[in-house]
Amino acid sequence: MKAANARTVGHLSLTVAAQIRAERASAGLTQDKIIAASGVSRSTYLRLESGKRPADITQIGGICDALNLDLVTFFERVKERMG
Repeated sequence: MKAANARTVGHLSLTVAAQIRAERASAGLTQDKIIAASGVSRSTYLRLESGKRPADITQIGGICDALNLDLVTFFERVKERMG
């Protein structure tokens, strides 16, 4: 059961990362603009956007604020992306 849970968390992290990239591209913003406005450190942001680190809700909230996007909409889009 733990292995299945780890795969689910890994898939979710990659999906969240893909959604962050898509939202940033859609907004026409650079990584540096999001980093400056989100309160997330550069190294953490780069790891989040690449899917190498799972994001916590505070980090996602800061990124969504920088994107002028509410959390509910962000997670609805993540859910759609997950299929």
